[in-house]
Amino acid sequence: MKLIIIIHPLTTMKLITIHHLTTMKLITVHHLTTMKLITIHHLTTMKLIIIHHLTTMKLITIHHLTTMKLIIIIHHLTTMKLIIIHPLTTMKLIIIHHLTTMKLITVIT
Repeated sequence: MKLIIIIHPLTTMKLITIHHLTTMKLITVHHLTTMKLITIHHLTTMKLIIIHHLTTMKLITIHHLTTMKLIIIIHHLTTMKLIIIHPLTTMKLIIIHHLTTMKLITVIT
């Protein structure tokens, strides 16, 4: 059983990532001032739900991973960049998040 927990406090930013490879669940909660990013990934139900709220911006994406396609989400908002690449064939999750002086690089293989 692999359990990866990353807690990164930076000013008012908190990032908690919990990845269970046994249950194939990825839960990410990211709170930065008024920005909230919630990602729930169930490989059993083959659904990826991303809810991203920042001031007046809202993004809701529901993807069914039956064809095992790459998921690439690139979002530019002022100086914020969020790139998520998840191939199910190699079972790798790469998250690169750059927001002003905050940089987060997470690689789960």
